[in-house]
Parts: sequence; C-alpha cells; structure tokens
Amino acid sequence: MSDGLFDLMDLFNTSLDLGGIVSKIPHERYIDGIDQTGFLLADNGETARQVVFSYNQADFSALRWGEFKAYFMVQLFDQPFSNISMSTFAPVGVSPWVFDIYRDPKERLTRSNSDYEWAYGPVLQMQAAHAATFVKYPKKDIGLGIGGGGDPR
Repeated sequence: MSDGLFDLMDLFNTSLDLGGIVSKIPHERYIDGIDQTGFLLADNGETARQVVFSYNQADFSALRWGEFKAYFMVQLFDQPFSNISMSTFAPVGVSPWVFDIYRDPKERLTRSNSDYEWAYGPVLQMQAAHAATFVKYPKKDIGLGIGGGGDPR
C-alpha cells in the first residue's frame, strides 16, 4: 500500500512504457502524464509525480502536493444543503487555503496562516510553473463551451 500520488493522466505514459512504445508520445502538444511504471511494479516503488492539479471545468482550482492540498478557488453554497447549481465558484482570497489531509481528511480546518505558512512558497512555485505551460501550449477552444472540463490543451 502506498500514499504516493498518481493521476489518471499518468495511465497514458505508463501504458506506452509498458508496451515498449514510449517514442509514440507526441511532442507537439502538452501531455500531462508521467511514466509511473516504477511506482506500480517495484515492491517499494516511489511515485514519480510530485503534484496533481485540479480544475473546475476549465478553471484551475487546487493542487495536491504530498499530504497537502492547496485551494485557490472553492465552491461556495448560498444555502445549506443546496445543490451544485445553487453555488458560486470563487477565489479564496490573498493566499491559498492549505490543508494537511492526513491530519484533517475532511478538510474542515485550514491552518494556512499558522502551521502551513511555510508551504506558500513551494505551492505558489508549483502553481506558477503549471501556469507557465500555457504559454507554450495555450488552451484551445474544442467546442465544448462552459462544460468543457479539465485542462483543454
């Protein structure tokens, strides 16, 4: 059992490696997958992924890094027990909300401004590096409109 990070997008690169056809990975477009063969097959394999990025439709919202999750945007509900159509997607403010999901798995208490202030540097660097990939690989309108989802590159 492991708590190493693995993203669905890693299946592409990992599958091509296991099939012996890594050369088929396209280089003219952005591929967010990471080869996780060693993580899956080695007895004590370590993940090759350091961070997983989360989106709400086409909007970046959070990242997971080790035991931490940092939110940049969150779903706000106007009424208790309302459904998602009665909510607003909004920025969290000046700094991301950081949760230690090992200590607080339900993400109920952010301790960003006390215990996890040290995490702002690495979290913001990872977010900036991810955002920089859109310079080389800009988002494309693939005709799905507002419900397009994910990272449409």
